[in-house]
Amino acid sequence: ATVSFTKNTDLYAVWEKEIITTYYTIKDYEVDGKNHYISRIMVDTTVNELKSHIVHSRNLSIDIDNIDNLIYTGGKTRIIREQGIYAEYTNVVIGDINGDAKINSADLLKVRQHLLGQNILTGYHFLSSDINYDSTINSADLLRVRQHLLGTKLIK
Repeated sequence: ATVSFTKNTDLYAVWEKEIITTYYTIKDYEVDGKNHYISRIMVDTTVNELKSHIVHSRNLSIDIDNIDNLIYTGGKTRIIREQGIYAEYTNVVIGDINGDAKINSADLLKVRQHLLGQNILTGYHFLSSDINYDSTINSADLLRVRQHLLGTKLIK
């Protein structure tokens, strides 16, 4: 629109501050806000797959540690805003106890050592070993890792 003035007129710009709400939600995974874990992530989950489960405001971005584009136990998911890290979580992949983005004989050994009292698993290592989600590591979890390795019953 065109505005015509008949004499000198002072014009002042009035800026409205844009209010940007900051929010994020992590869907379909177990999120422990106290210990900052994202757990019950399945092996072979890609970065984009995990990102697709994080709904967030446009002033946030997501950065996820990975090995060859795969999520691994012990890696971090960072929720970032312009000023820096807004929130950070440790990723817990079920069955990937040693943090190499795979379920292999090294993971089976870690569960076996735990059961023998040789190397007690705690924190996110414990969570990644609790295959059946019963809050304990026992022979059933050892069996599930063994079945996964044999291909008879995959952890998924």
